[in-house]
Amino acid sequence: MTENAVRTYEIVTTEGIIRMDIPESWKVTYGPVSPGAKGGYGDGGNAFRVYEADTKQRAIFLGVKSFRDLSIPVQRLLVKHKGSEKYETGYDGSRSRSSKSVVERKWITDEEYQNIGEGDEA
Repeated sequence: MTENAVRTYEIVTTEGIIRMDIPESWKVTYGPVSPGAKGGYGDGGNAFRVYEADTKQRAIFLGVKSFRDLSIPVQRLLVKHKGSEKYETGYDGSRSRSSKSVVERKWITDEEYQNIGEGDEA
């Protein structure tokens, strides 16, 4: 670990997504806003805390749903359902329907997953 090395965290909160570079020598914690207390901040919620030293808290983010160190690769399972339906009406007025469907599953990187819907389909 070098003196200026940092880790980039992605923090998902009820207010949005935050990315933050934190020195590797600092400590982060995640847990209830007020451990053991009831009430307080909304339903109690969870907090992401950043400490430079044991007694020097540098940041706290409330309403945290999840976080991760972005240096850890993540893959997601993409499931696509493709299908078609065909309706026909016979000469006697009878109706029929036929359908065909295929389910495709593929593991993709988190970056590919984030780009789905932006024209970069995985």
